[in-house]
Amino acid sequence: MKKKVMEYIDNFIGNSIYDILKFIFFY
Repeated sequence: MKKKVMEYIDNFIGNSIYDILKFIFFY
């Protein structure tokens, strides 16, 4: 259960960072 939550948080943070970097580099 905890591993699943951590995995979800990790994916959420990773996607957010990716979107921010994409926005910065392609702005």
